[in-house]
Amino acid sequence: MIGRFALTAFGWLAESIVGALVGKAVNHAVQQFGEQHGVEDDLKKLKDSLANARLKISTIENLWLKDEFLQQRVKDLLIDLKNAAYDADDLLDEFQYRILKQQIEQQGDEAGKRASSSSYSAPPPSKRTKTSIASCTSGLFRKGDDDDDNNNVQKIRKIKGSLDDYSAALEEIYSSLAAEDDRGNKQLVSPASRQTSSFSTEPQLFGRDKELQELKDLLFKPAVASEFGQSGVSVLSIYGMGGIGKTTLAQEVFNDSSVKEYFKLRIWVCVSENFCTDRLTREIIECATTEKCDLTNLDTLQKIVNEKITPERFLLVLDDVWNEDRHKWESLCAPLRSGKPGSKILVTTRSRKIADMVSDADAIHLQGLDVESFWDFFKKCAFGCSHSGAHHPHMEAMAKKMTCKLKGLPLAAKTLGGLLSVKLDEQYWESILDSEIWQLPQEENGIMPVLQLSYQHLPPHLKQCFAFCSLFPKDYKFSESELIGIWMAEGFIVPQGSTRMEELGSNYFHELVNRSFIQGSKRIGFIMHDLIHDLAEFISVGESYRIEKGKFHDIPSTIRHLSIYKDEEELFFERTT
Repeated sequence: MIGRFALTAFGWLAESIVGALVGKAVNHAVQQFGEQHGVEDDLKKLKDSLANARLKISTIENLWLKDEFLQQRVKDLLIDLKNAAYDADDLLDEFQYRILKQQIEQQGDEAGKRASSSSYSAPPPSKRTKTSIASCTSGLFRKGDDDDDNNNVQKIRKIKGSLDDYSAALEEIYSSLAAEDDRGNKQLVSPASRQTSSFSTEPQLFGRDKELQELKDLLFKPAVASEFGQSGVSVLSIYGMGGIGKTTLAQEVFNDSSVKEYFKLRIWVCVSENFCTDRLTREIIECATTEKCDLTNLDTLQKIVNEKITPERFLLVLDDVWNEDRHKWESLCAPLRSGKPGSKILVTTRSRKIADMVSDADAIHLQGLDVESFWDFFKKCAFGCSHSGAHHPHMEAMAKKMTCKLKGLPLAAKTLGGLLSVKLDEQYWESILDSEIWQLPQEENGIMPVLQLSYQHLPPHLKQCFAFCSLFPKDYKFSESELIGIWMAEGFIVPQGSTRMEELGSNYFHELVNRSFIQGSKRIGFIMHDLIHDLAEFISVGESYRIEKGKFHDIPSTIRHLSIYKDEEELFFERTT
């Protein structure tokens, strides 16, 4: 099964790898090496090819391909392009190694000269000559012999040629599909943004009584002055990983009879990835007035909000927020500050950083369902109701095994349960039980596409760091310092001025924690949800491989990273080339 979400995953990882190499190709030391060895022009062309490849990937990675053959073709091209980028990475690493080796040899030679001359004569400390950087490096980059330089040129040109060929092939596919066919249909379609409404698709809420009551208590809390505004309009938030049930909980409280009675005006807006202030303001107006709004001037729109909405005690739900820009957030909320005391804004988000940025009270961290509630929900999804499993005892036992993989994630229960409900056949169920979640067919709103949306929103420097975590076994307790050390050794942490790399690595690590890719704390230890781990495996398939005790392994020839897991105490890593 390929599908769009498989295609884009290969694109995102390839884009992050290629993007990192663009910076590496213009590294000062590499450029100086190029000048001394006569390959500076070829290195510049290689950088241009990397930049062009990155552009082609970003053009095609988020588009729908209707034809399965073309899906496979593009996937193969992305894999080939990624491998060519790794070849470029290896070559640039080789140049940097040779530079470092020469630096060490040069320093050794100079130290020997100083030691021999110090016994002869040494100027007073106040009169010692200052040594410039230029003089230290003057003899560092020595011209190599012609055969060596020719070999460097050939290597660079070969890699550049591969990158150009794969980029051209992607461009050719894109150009041919962007045009309409004879019937006026396009083969290439941009995906629509995720949409939600206040109406829940779930007739019953499982295992959220505590969170529901906590949220209602916060909504009914008397008006108090807050950072958001002196009027007493306050902001609440629910955060947690994708598929955990944030929207479902918000829908449940939005439609609660006591909430309806307390808030005279209730507004639901799905924000999604495109946080556009004027668009969201129009949607707030349309939801509040049930009339279409075609105005575009932001000042006019915000005056309407101030006139039509703020006189009433309102509840505004902003579902699925991704924006981390405080200025955009404050701009959207500016006309709501004068709202009637007791008004509330409820935000759902996958990011703790966003929840902390907007909330006036402690954010509600939504986690997996408890075992009993999750089992009741899963039975309903798989068998049609929570009692039907009793008529299929063997299949019920199989279903219980499957729930161990899902770790209380409601959307996963819905995705897998819906797949099982298609056919109440033991052989069919066994085939699903033996598969990884990411190997199963997925609808657009299935668990893997939803989780991949979180991966898509990671900054490029975090994508490789996350994908690398597939080398650890499931339920592995991460040590922050251990993981940072490995990221540093792999070159995933990009130096920034005088900031220590360990500090940057700690920022990377906690960014993944804030985005729910890693869960836990220093006190209890850090782990990765099984389905997030499945996502990491899927993203890095063909690149990273984990050998586990008791399993047969046919190691792919394309892998770049290998881990060997022998027992609970031993975990080894190896990088292959």
